[in-house]
Amino acid sequence: MVQIIITLAAVSFVLFILSLFVNDKFKEVEQQIEHLSMSNLQESYKLTRKIEVLEEEILPNEDVLQGFSLRQPDSTKEIEQLYKQGLSLTEISKKTQLSEYDIETVIKNLSHTG
Repeated sequence: MVQIIITLAAVSFVLFILSLFVNDKFKEVEQQIEHLSMSNLQESYKLTRKIEVLEEEILPNEDVLQGFSLRQPDSTKEIEQLYKQGLSLTEISKKTQLSEYDIETVIKNLSHTG
């Protein structure tokens, strides 16, 4: 009985010592996940920056909006009144003889300034 206990203790000691020298697979997986996470965050940041640049290019310039308002103040007021009455962009376009894009631009400008 004593021999079995001594043998089991010796085997457990040897296994414990071996476990210290074996590569930890969890550390490798953790490092891979961390690397993947960092790559994902970098990609997300790059995409966010690209979207911001595209929005700046696509959205109308504030100067253009102000120029439109200065050239056609009556149209702007008319568009605002028709929009507040609940008319659609198409209906406002027909009444004012302006494109739907121009009307949408004016409405967006009014919502940002007012």
